[in-house]
Amino acid sequence: MDGFQASREIRRIEKEFRAGLSESAQNALSPTVIAALTGLDSAGAQKEALGSGINTFLVKPLKRKELQAVLRCQI
Repeated sequence: MDGFQASREIRRIEKEFRAGLSESAQNALSPTVIAALTGLDSAGAQKEALGSGINTFLVKPLKRKELQAVLRCQI
């Protein structure tokens, strides 16, 4: 399973889990944040990542400050 498939599976499981909750409980539960760190630097890979439910698409090499900024925004 690659990262795209794993992300789709995570989103599927979240959707199933939320279906069993009350509306207020669904609203209180934030979705899992998924960040892809990859060597794939193409528009197609980025489009597939975002379509798979990935929130943030990062391309290696990545500077530590860039990663820290992304993590601060997502947490």
